[in-house]
Amino acid sequence: MTIREITITKLEKLPEPLLQQVSQYIDNLQTKQLEEAAQNALDDYTNDPELTVFTGLDGENFYEEE
Repeated sequence: MTIREITITKLEKLPEPLLQQVSQYIDNLQTKQLEEAAQNALDDYTNDPELTVFTGLDGENFYEEE
């Protein structure tokens, strides 16, 4: 049995109110991690020429046939 499977098995045995608190904590932690990752990547995505090369096309309707 993997650590993940053992953890899930143990969590499933928790009383419902406690299980909801654990679930909320995990959701908040994941949200915080995503926010931190986005913040850390912000400088790259605004200043790195390899990542901003197509910003000149912003607002262009490139699906429309001419």
